[in-house]
Amino acid sequence: MIIVKVYNRINTILKETIKGDLLLWDITFTANVNWWQWQVTLQINKDITTTDYVLWDIIKIKRYDEDIKAGWDLYMWYVTKIGRKQTTSRQFIELSCLWVASILTENSAAFIYDNKPVWQLARELIDSINSSYGGTIINYTTWTIPDWASLWIGSISTTNASDALTTLANASGRKRYIDWNGTCYMFTKPLTPTHFLSNQKDVESIDIQQEIQEMTNKVFFWSRYDVTQNTSYQDNASITLYGSKFLQQQVDIFWQTALDNYAIQYVNDRKDPKLQTTLVVNRDYPIETIKPWDTVKVRNFEYAFENIQIEKIQYTQDKVIVYLDQYISFWQQLKALAIW
Repeated sequence: MIIVKVYNRINTILKETIKGDLLLWDITFTANVNWWQWQVTLQINKDITTTDYVLWDIIKIKRYDEDIKAGWDLYMWYVTKIGRKQTTSRQFIELSCLWVASILTENSAAFIYDNKPVWQLARELIDSINSSYGGTIINYTTWTIPDWASLWIGSISTTNASDALTTLANASGRKRYIDWNGTCYMFTKPLTPTHFLSNQKDVESIDIQQEIQEMTNKVFFWSRYDVTQNTSYQDNASITLYGSKFLQQQVDIFWQTALDNYAIQYVNDRKDPKLQTTLVVNRDYPIETIKPWDTVKVRNFEYAFENIQIEKIQYTQDKVIVYLDQYISFWQQLKALAIW
């Protein structure tokens, strides 16, 4: 059963609870680590009034399982478009919503920093965004954005807040992600699997695609703020196998250690053939618990899926399509078995 809860703009007052039998469409959406513009459309079977909904209402969608008496939140959205419609048989309201993290793409990061820890810059950036909306829309804790040592010197004045957070995360060898309730994470990959899936039970199908076009195994980066701050890094094993795949680029990083970290992380993420693996997971597994950023282990499959990170999901009420990150040891097994 789907439940929709409608809150005011700053997520402090519950205005309405909508049961799933009033929804005319199934709930479907796409969610991933590195992109913010997820969207969902709700068609609500109710009479039109002048006070039904307002733009920027916060929408929380929850799936509740009567059998196990448990529920899962399906991310938090805000209303960007309202359609009030009448047909020969009914009136209904259509709400078009974006995931709350999309507000980061709508706000600039016009700040100048001097020798501050990356975690502090990330927290200050989120605080400034929340302040502009008059309430806490994006939140964090000292666990989800932990203290670490990498420093940043310079400005983030020519980009939006989403890109600024990505740059800060990359400079410290991390990724950023905002979860179902608007909490921002800047973490390294989990060391143990978050989900254990069984092939031919939970997993309906597996699709593996491998390609070489997007590889990078050698880089030279220099700072926009001081050209004397530069770094180079290469992976010799990858160059021996595939030849040089070189990239040179100016980046918004000043501090030398952060620049070095960024180059190492960039090459390590791209030095091998890109492996795109897609799993279709059905409702034999609690699919609402599957989130981007989690990792999976697949049982009963000939090739190892030991702890692969999820980059993107496509959710429907019956199944989730899971897109997995590149996984090197899995690629090596494919290579050894000569099936590519």
